[in-house]
Amino acid sequence: MKFDAGEHAIHTAGRIHNVTSLERAHQFWHGCMNHPGGVNGIVIDEFYPDLKKHFPTRVEALQRVRKNEPGKLCLLYLSGSGNHSEI
Repeated sequence: MKFDAGEHAIHTAGRIHNVTSLERAHQFWHGCMNHPGGVNGIVIDEFYPDLKKHFPTRVEALQRVRKNEPGKLCLLYLSGSGNHSEI
């Protein structure tokens, strides 16, 4: 799908608490990137300090998604104070 300059369709990929394994995270985010309504990116909502133990798995899943979808946006919604922004 090609979008003209300035036109973007971004899908919100919420329910991050459900993506606890590498394969599950990759499948979920890859599916969001290929939403049937046509999108050119996703916002993953949300990374927050209490789920830090899952970050290594999620980062690896995000790297796989980005490799498979190089032309699409993948934005992270981060929460917490500046003291917790260690992703």
